[in-house]
Amino acid sequence: MPINKFEIIIFFILTFLLLSNENITAQNYDREKSYKGRITGNIIDEETSSSLESTSLRIFNTIDSSFVIGTGTDSKGEFNFKVPFGNYLMTVSYINYKTVSYHGIIIDDRNPVYNTGTIKLKPDTTTTKEIEITAEKDMMEIAVDKKIFNKEKA
Repeated sequence: MPINKFEIIIFFILTFLLLSNENITAQNYDREKSYKGRITGNIIDEETSSSLESTSLRIFNTIDSSFVIGTGTDSKGEFNFKVPFGNYLMTVSYINYKTVSYHGIIIDDRNPVYNTGTIKLKPDTTTTKEIEITAEKDMMEIAVDKKIFNKEKA
């Protein structure tokens, strides 16, 4: 029974898909396996004590300042994420609030969980002098069923 070209192509495609799927699974498994530590805490507004949802948290490696992982707070202002063992710097930022940095976060066998406690962010407001906004009408406006000429621009 002869094998045609179509069967050979199908065989190679299926073999490729099976092998590539196995490789992807192995890479994800190794990465998750190395994340043995955890950083937790919650973030509130310093003035109102209200939770700050979707606050940005970024973790950097202390040794080479490389980005490790980032996350955001939930609706209660809480965060809880996995990290590999190591020494870290964490930055916390939110729109219209001052950015806060935490140095010396150590995650290891003896201290696998680092709880920052409650982080209070200070509002960062900027005041300016009076701002004047001006606008001009176009010489001609086109509506659905008519053209409007502005007398002031003519």
